[in-house]
Order: sequence, then C-alpha cells, then structure tokens
Amino acid sequence: MPKVSPLAVIEPARLRQIALRIRNRMGDLGLTEEALARRCTNLAENRFPEPFFMTRERIAKILMNCHKEPKPSAAKVLMPQELEVLAIALKVPQEWLLGQAESRDMILWDPLAHPGRREELLHLMNFFEERSGEALVWAEGLLCSLTTPELHRAYHQALFAELGELGLQREKQQLVTFYEAVGEARRERRRQRPSRLTQLLFLSDLKKLAHGDGAYRIVGEEICRRAIGELQRLLEKRQEITLTVIGEQRERELRWMLQGIESVGVCGDQVVIIRMRNGCVLWSENREWVGHYSRVLKRLRDQAVCREPQAVLELLEKLGASVR
Repeated sequence: MPKVSPLAVIEPARLRQIALRIRNRMGDLGLTEEALARRCTNLAENRFPEPFFMTRERIAKILMNCHKEPKPSAAKVLMPQELEVLAIALKVPQEWLLGQAESRDMILWDPLAHPGRREELLHLMNFFEERSGEALVWAEGLLCSLTTPELHRAYHQALFAELGELGLQREKQQLVTFYEAVGEARRERRRQRPSRLTQLLFLSDLKKLAHGDGAYRIVGEEICRRAIGELQRLLEKRQEITLTVIGEQRERELRWMLQGIESVGVCGDQVVIIRMRNGCVLWSENREWVGHYSRVLKRLRDQAVCREPQAVLELLEKLGASVR
C-alpha cells in the first residue's frame, strides 16, 4: 500500500458528522472507547507497513467533536488510515462515515468486492430506515420482508441466471447467497423493529408470480402459492406494511426509466438505494438524487390502480386462485 500523504486529511468541518456516526455505531455494537481502540490497533498492525496505534485517548478526542462546541483538546483532523480502520472495526462503509450529502456522484458497490460488504449494506439500510422511520420501494419482485425465504432464493436464482449461462456459475451462486443472507437478516430485523414499509409493484409482475412467467418460470407452483398466501397473511396482520399495485398503463410509461434496475427505494429524505439487475448497488445521500427518486416513487404510489388494503387483499386472493 502506498504511503499516504500527511496532507490527505479530513478537515474539521466534517469531523462532527463522522464523530456522531462513530458514536451511533459504537452504541449498536456495544463497544466502549477502549474496545474500539483495541480493534483499530489490531487492524492497523495487519494492514499497514508502518503500523500505528489508535489509543482510547485518540478515540475520545475524535468523539469530542460530537459536541456543538468541542473542547480545545478535541481532534482537529482525521487521517485516511484512521478512517479506514475505524470503518472496518465498526463494520460500516467509509462512505457512510464521511457522509455523502454534498456529493453528486452516486456510490457504486460490487456486492462481491470484499467479505464485509453484506454487513455494510445491511447497516446502510438499517441506519437510514431507523432514522427516517419509513421506506418507500419499487421492485420487480417482492421484497424479502414480504415473501418466503424459498421464493426469495428461487427468484434470485432466476434473476442471476444469465451469469451462469456466461460461465460465471461461481459468481452467480455468490450473489444468490449474498442476497439470501441479506434477506434473512432484513426479515429478522423487521420482526424485531418494525417500521413503515410501502412496496410498489407492477400488476404485470404480480401476474408473473401467479402464472409462473418471467423470473418465476423455474419456481414451483406450490412455492408461488405459499408466497402469495404468506403475503396476504402479512398484510392482514402488519398495519405498518403496505403493498401498492401499479397498473399496466402507468407501467408502460415508466419501464424505459427502469431499464437495468431491479429495485429503487428511498428512506424519507435521507437516502436512495438502487439495486441493478446485475446485483450491483448504487446509493446516495445527496438531497437532489433522493428528492428526484422520492418524487418518482410518490407519483407511482398516488397513481396506483390498487392501493386500499382490502382491494389489495382481494386482488391477491384472485391471483392465488389462478396460480399455475
């Protein structure tokens, strides 16, 4: 690894947000300043040719920036090496620690880039969902929180099938396993810490599920029937979860905008997270991007053909009866 220039530092103006996010994550993980310092020092010894120590006192000085008026002894800068080990120790992306509200460039993630990516993605979704208290999402398939694990897995086997056809069977299976683990973690979190979730779904995609078309061609009839039944029970029992169905006329107007996209969601005015059909993830805290996608999704929601809970349940009943 090349030696980092001492001029490549993070300036004081951003230290307050970084410190607040470090403190937030320490609370999630139950870490003391001393425990975090030990983690960081161990990581630094293994990652850098010239190891450095992150002492408890150094962590304490960084966290002093959480106050609106930090003490004179508070850290004034944060070196890139420190940011790197802090992010790894806290199991969060560096981009999240830094904050991306000022950047117009979306962050692009390859899920298979490194072993910690699953924890980073889960933290990103959980943090912003908890902060905003809601999520509004359009997706081609049912979100993991709304479906059964067996359908979730089968759907991703089909979604990434092209990779297998290109001889990338290992990468295909890694993506399936990655999103299967993400789905299980999200289902468990939603059971423990429910928040408002609205999924927007095209009517044609619901029909594909019922009729075994598209990505559901390789999914068994019984799996599809159980998934629709589970969705009905969930919507009847969980008032914080809503399914909104978009009609085919509105779909024709929007499909071209969603080419290559499998899902796009916003958490209030906090973040937009987009998953591409190849499994990659784009995300941004930039208010312009978040505002743009929020307006698109809200227009979709407001122009839905089926959004009242009883009407959605009746539609699912009909589709369940037509499974083949």
